[in-house]
Amino acid sequence: TFTELGDRIEFRTIHSLCQNIITYYCNAGNKIAFKIMTDTQISDAIRKIYMSMQNDYLKENDLKEIKTLITYCVNMEISQGEIKNLNGDFEFDVLLKKYKEFKIQNKLMDFDDQLKFALTILNNYNSILNYFQEKYMYISVDEAQDTSKLQYDIINLIASKYKNIFMVGDEDQSIYGFRAAFPQALLDFKKIYPNGVVLKMEQNYRSTKTIVDA
Repeated sequence: TFTELGDRIEFRTIHSLCQNIITYYCNAGNKIAFKIMTDTQISDAIRKIYMSMQNDYLKENDLKEIKTLITYCVNMEISQGEIKNLNGDFEFDVLLKKYKEFKIQNKLMDFDDQLKFALTILNNYNSILNYFQEKYMYISVDEAQDTSKLQYDIINLIASKYKNIFMVGDEDQSIYGFRAAFPQALLDFKKIYPNGVVLKMEQNYRSTKTIVDA
């Protein structure tokens, strides 16, 4: 939740926020030559690269796994060496490199690239960063345990000016580790915001004793 000054409250996904950042960057007179890929375009590109490498068709389950791995690598901001460790039955690191080259050659950007590009804009254009810091002086992050490292870097950068950030989550419910969930951001809240307050909601008001015992 990104709260604007006044009485207006905006509810946004992180991708929606990043689209806004990129749009603002373009409206400020900057040009980008990239087009956003559809999910079908992403799948087709990965299939073609896989075929060129393996001379075999990519099964739907394997396609889904590769797309998940790509998202994991980008959102966890992992190194090339760590990417190589993800190699399984084929050279995933090579496929990822070819996929990146394909996007650059065809001037395309996927969903995860939007996050990276938005963060790059905020890091390199103080005027744009300041605009969004003033626009969103109060930020609430729901399901914070499932925020990825990359997503958290974006949120933390915007919140860094006023430090009015409220994170709600449960590290025991982090079910998206395979998709680069980064519950450590929630656990390290006091380290990042020393003046912050941690409120533990440990009393269960929803379930009966029988359910809790089970």
